[in-house]
Amino acid sequence: MSQLKDYLEIIDFQQKEFLKQESPMNADHIKELYKEIAKEQAPAWRIHDLPPVPGNRFPSPRDIPHLMEHFASQIQYSKGALHPVELGAMAYKRIVDIAPFDADNEKLAQAVMNQLLSGAGYPVLSLPLCDQEGYDEALLSSRLKKDMDIFSEFAAKILAKSI
Repeated sequence: MSQLKDYLEIIDFQQKEFLKQESPMNADHIKELYKEIAKEQAPAWRIHDLPPVPGNRFPSPRDIPHLMEHFASQIQYSKGALHPVELGAMAYKRIVDIAPFDADNEKLAQAVMNQLLSGAGYPVLSLPLCDQEGYDEALLSSRLKKDMDIFSEFAAKILAKSI
């Protein structure tokens, strides 16, 4: 039942005007999205170290402010260079790799991806990427090979199935 509740909360969140607004992708916006998802005030950023996972060592908490500012700049710059699905997948992966908060980073990544897709006129994904078959393999392979296309292809397949 908990997973169903999570899905329903994500769907409710996606239906809000929040996702339809063209908001600048910056640190304040990311924190506002997190606040909506976590139902709590967003902390400054993650303050604890996280253990590494296969293919990824999470950055130190002291590096997160700089990485999130760079993330925001990267999104703005890449809007003109990448297809919206590639941009959404890149944003998703970067947030999951940085893990700017102690919890709910995959939900945040999904919300950012959906906002980017919606803003470009694409449908949003109502089922989280992290719950899709092949997610762990695509994320790990993309990390190990340092090849974003692997994760972008995975996201594109999932989006194509949902249309």
